[in-house]
Amino acid sequence: MNRGGATRRDDGGQRTVAGEISWPPVGKSHGRKWGLLWPSTGRFSWPPTPGRLAEDRLREAEWLAQHVTQDPGLQQEWIRQDNLAYGGLSAIGIVLVQPFVAGASLDTSGMVCAVAWAIAIPLLAALVLVNRQETFRRRRTPSRTVAVARATAQAAAFVGLVAGFWHIHWIAGVGVLVSALVAMGVHSAGFTRLELGEKPASREAAEAAEEPEEPGDADA
Repeated sequence: MNRGGATRRDDGGQRTVAGEISWPPVGKSHGRKWGLLWPSTGRFSWPPTPGRLAEDRLREAEWLAQHVTQDPGLQQEWIRQDNLAYGGLSAIGIVLVQPFVAGASLDTSGMVCAVAWAIAIPLLAALVLVNRQETFRRRRTPSRTVAVARATAQAAAFVGLVAGFWHIHWIAGVGVLVSALVAMGVHSAGFTRLELGEKPASREAAEAAEEPEEPGDADA
């Protein structure tokens, strides 16, 4: 309805009245100054369903497992950390068992300490040699025997460390036990935050590489 205003026709033949906003007709893009791209229906859903959350967690776990096992730089860092851990635990064990070798009295905690380090030290020595070979080949060994030996040596060293301090005093034993558990949590948290900090960019690059190119993208 025209209320006395002057009418005119634009380039598309659409009639407008003075004071009204002109907009290009449907099907034409001439004269549009801006636009907004929005994902098509079905690209994401809100709120996320339990199935979608479980799928996302599974994809993140798969990504982290692949990242940890296949990243060459991270493999080298694991080898360096293993070398440091094996050497440090071996040195601690030798220091702790020296009093018992010299003839110190053995109570229950002392006996546990001596037996635990008797198991751990030879395994740690073997792991040091394996670690040197890993350093030479620049990759970690996939041997299950080495994985079992690593877990056994670390567990025995942990028991021997706690028992050795417990032999000195039970408060020292409890203190080193709690401190060791906290240290494991600190290492796990720091490693996870550092490695997962790269996850969004890495996953976006991988998904972009796997996503097929749409016909309209080539024209753009």
